[in-house]
Amino acid sequence: MLAAPLLTRLYASGETSPEFRGLVTTFSYLMLPIMFFSGVSALLGAVLNTRGHFAAPMWAPILNNLVVIGAAGLYVALFGARAVGVDAMTPGRIAVIGGGTLLGVVVQTAGLWPALRRVGFRWRWRFDVRALGLRELARLGGWMFCYVAVSQVGVFVLLNLLNQASKDGRAAGVAIYNNVFLLMMMAHGIVAVSIITALMPRMSAAAADGRFADVAADLSRGTRMSTAVLAPLAVCYAVLAQPISITLFERGAFGRGDSRQTSIVLLVAAVALVPFAVSQLFTFAFYAMPDTKTPALINIPVVALRVAVQVALFAAFSASFTAAGLMLGNAVSYVAAVLLSGWYLRSRVGRIGLRRIAVTTGKVLVAAAGAALAGLGVLALLPGGADPTWWQAFLRLVIGGLAIGLAYLLLALTLRLGEMSELLGLVRRRLGR
Repeated sequence: MLAAPLLTRLYASGETSPEFRGLVTTFSYLMLPIMFFSGVSALLGAVLNTRGHFAAPMWAPILNNLVVIGAAGLYVALFGARAVGVDAMTPGRIAVIGGGTLLGVVVQTAGLWPALRRVGFRWRWRFDVRALGLRELARLGGWMFCYVAVSQVGVFVLLNLLNQASKDGRAAGVAIYNNVFLLMMMAHGIVAVSIITALMPRMSAAAADGRFADVAADLSRGTRMSTAVLAPLAVCYAVLAQPISITLFERGAFGRGDSRQTSIVLLVAAVALVPFAVSQLFTFAFYAMPDTKTPALINIPVVALRVAVQVALFAAFSASFTAAGLMLGNAVSYVAAVLLSGWYLRSRVGRIGLRRIAVTTGKVLVAAAGAALAGLGVLALLPGGADPTWWQAFLRLVIGGLAIGLAYLLLALTLRLGEMSELLGLVRRRLGR
């Protein structure tokens, strides 16, 4: 927090307005404490996961969402939903947005306490410092710090390219890129994070016992499951990019031009979704062993490739393609991360069933292609065309989404995609059938 002005200069170097930098710094004083509460929330969630309790860590972020939604609603009620300049950002506006966001994470962290007590966790003072394994924690944490620091270099380049491209107001800026990235993270969080959360304790226990064949089996299963379940969501993002952009964002200060720019970036994000999820699964497989050094070293060439692709696309194309080009650079780097991580994991845990993964991926591609054709066919029959109204976009999103989902499910079952059958079986068991 003391370094907030310096961080502002670093990440908003494309902005010359002292008023803008002052506003970013003011927001930083409210937003930077989120790091502490996010860390505590993650730590408490890890404690619950190791004790076989997964519900509270999955539901606690919903409390965060509700608080932030309430803060956004309060802002609209008090100040409206129109675009304002930097000079119009009064302390009240800043407090509602920044303070509401901080309060959401605080509530998320506090929401884990009742679950901790139910699983028998109790705080107590300990003075046997050597038993804490601080040297091991420092070693693991040092490499994790390296991983984050290298990633922040990529974030620094990304933000400055976005700021430069959006200076004239005609290119997609940070807000549009973040909207799309959050949509991608939403799909990843619902599917891939759930799978990683379920597999992580198992892989950690297996690695601790030296059962690396079991680690490889869980890794293969997680890869196939993530690919099979995320594929229809990626198809929805690609085929329904325009209806999604209009339905979710087009109101208040967000106009039709912003929707068009968002849909282009979302189309590229659809390509990045599955590689990102698999790369994260592979990274957590290293953490299960526990090994933070290898992911940190792999991240160096991955981020270097990401930055190189992003800078090259920024230089080669117009500013209007910047946000989409940055997302494309992400996608390329995620594929590289999967390949490098998979290579090193094979030397650590043995074969991870590449043939079975390839067969599953082939079936997924066929089902996804069929679902995309079904979605495009339905859109061609619905009203709205290239310039739909909000209600027409909503209709296209709902009906098109149903068509894509049903087509993918039918094709997956026809192709005997075992991961979808397993998922349906799990749902039926949950419903008591």
